[in-house]
Amino acid sequence: LGTLVPAGATITNLHTEAKWRASTASAYAALQFQVFKDATLTTSLGSTVGYASNPPTSDTIDAQDIASPAVSAAELAAGNLYVKVTATRNTGGTALTNPNFTAYLENLGVTVTYTTSAGVTATVSTSYGGFGLNSIPTAATITNVTAEVAWRVDQANDAFATLGFELY
Repeated sequence: LGTLVPAGATITNLHTEAKWRASTASAYAALQFQVFKDATLTTSLGSTVGYASNPPTSDTIDAQDIASPAVSAAELAAGNLYVKVTATRNTGGTALTNPNFTAYLENLGVTVTYTTSAGVTATVSTSYGGFGLNSIPTAATITNVTAEVAWRVDQANDAFATLGFELY
């Protein structure tokens, strides 16, 4: 996005949206996203969006508009825009009331609205979905898929924590 926003432009709005769902209804499941402007994810540009419990089980789009965000065109050009998406299985309950679940993120979109020094207002957008796999020709034979994730468990000895990764 950053190289598409002219140097010196004023960012007037940052629109972020996620299309997502959980596989199972649960008061202990959470799906959330938050926008940051640093790789350490310490300088947020807006509040957390999503569900602290009971995320939807059918595809749902949740969005956030951040008016006059504290980010510059130069920061965007340097790649300093991050969207942290989290899926959490909170502790508590029983195996029946706190079941395993799968989080599905179908799409993540970001739109930047800006005004140039000449007073022209414009927008640029990017959307992440399919994560590159939707461009494989239908007749192609896939011989290898490599995926990488980074995660952590925040609480030691959490009987409900299970880390897993599966490609669909």
